[in-house]
Amino acid sequence: MGQIFFGVSYTPLFCDYMTIFYFIPLLLLFGFCLFLLSFSYWWAIG
Repeated sequence: MGQIFFGVSYTPLFCDYMTIFYFIPLLLLFGFCLFLLSFSYWWAIG
């Protein structure tokens, strides 16, 4: 996990691809959870 922040020069191309494939779904899942929380909060108020 620490290899994400060091950049391309320290890691092989395969590791970068694996990092992208694991990191993007995590970002999407996090954004989706935030969206659900904000939507339910807005719905409870409205």
